[in-house]
Formats: sequence, C-alpha cells, structure tokens
Amino acid sequence: MSDDHNKPPSRIDFDDLNNELAGAGHAKAARFFDENGRPRSDREKARKRGIKRILSELELLMLDPAYQAAFQAANDAIDGAQAALDAALLENARYIADLEDRAVKLDDGRAVFIRPDGRGETANGEIIPIEIMLTLDIPPDAPTIEEYRAARARQRRLAEHGEDIDKAREEVSDPDNPASKERLDDIRKEMEEIECQVNGTPTLRSSFNASPGPDEIRANLDLTAAPTLKV
Repeated sequence: MSDDHNKPPSRIDFDDLNNELAGAGHAKAARFFDENGRPRSDREKARKRGIKRILSELELLMLDPAYQAAFQAANDAIDGAQAALDAALLENARYIADLEDRAVKLDDGRAVFIRPDGRGETANGEIIPIEIMLTLDIPPDAPTIEEYRAARARQRRLAEHGEDIDKAREEVSDPDNPASKERLDDIRKEMEEIECQVNGTPTLRSSFNASPGPDEIRANLDLTAAPTLKV
C-alpha cells in the first residue's frame, strides 16, 4: 500500500509540489502548473486582477443588489426631475413669448412693458418716459414689467435646476468614482425635491396683481412734472 494513503491531503499536496519542483512525478504536474510551467495559483490571482481591471468601480458596486436598487432609484428620480424641467421650460418660454407679443410696441418694434408709475420699460431695462407712453396705443391686457421680470426670473431658476440635474447625472454615472449608496439616496431626495419645486410653482399670471388699464394710467398721470421730450 502506498504511503500516500496514510498522509493528510495537505501533506500530499505539499509533497507533490516539492516533487514537481524537483522534476519528479510528472503525472501530477497539471495540479500545480499550466502548460507553460506557470504555477496555477499565480494564474488564478492574475485572472481575478484582470476581472477587476476590466470592470469599472461602478460595475463592481452594481454587483450588489442593494446598490443596484439605489442606483436605479436615483436615476429614476433624475429622469423625473428632467421631464418636469423640460415641460416647465417649454411652458415658461411660451409664456414669455406671449408677454412680448402682447406688449406695447415702440415705433422701432421694441416691446415695452407697463411700469406701476405709468412709464414703460423695455426688455433690456430702458425706461420709456410718460409723454412717449401717451402716444402709444396701450391695449387693456398690456403686460406689466413685473410679469415680465417674474417670467425671466423663473427662467433663470429653471436653468439652475437644470445645472443641478446635469451634475447629479454625471455623479451617478461616474464609472471610476461612483457615488456611495448613501449618496445615491441623497441624490434621489434632491431630485424629487427639484421635481416638486418645478411642478409646484404657481402659474405666473395668477401670482401677479392686476395691472392698471390704459384709462387708469392716463387718469393718474401728472404731466406737469413730466420732463420735456428732446427731439
């Protein structure tokens, strides 16, 4: 009977390896070496290192079901916020276009919005004197400068939300520096908050006080204090 039957498996492996290193026992060489004579243990380690090199840090984290769920929830929230933002941007752009279309027009075609003091103001902030405003045909629904400023202010806020959404999308999708599961949860909450803010903004038209009509403007004008118009 062979002495190997009386040895523990670990001892047999140890002896076999020593025999291989000494050039004996060729029948058992495949247990420790590949066809190139490289130790199989080294090849296995190299294989695992290769897997890690092939997979990005994000892909490795995605192997965890809990992380994968948080990742999906964050992306769903980002998509929801983006969809709400896109709709709000379109609505606000149409509203601004409507204000500009209904605004009083100067002879050169520029839109003028009604100020509380009866003067006008262009989109770039130029003040139009009262005596010029009196020469213009002011329709009853002429938009006020407050309406126009509010619409522009909302446009800026929406643009800021867009920047926040873009940053969140980049952070979530970074393959080499992925967000932690906790950070993904925070991003989801932030995006849900943005979506609520965008959707919860009241209609601009209903949030403004009614502006005075052209007859009321003309009645309240004190032309004795109006500056002389230089030709």
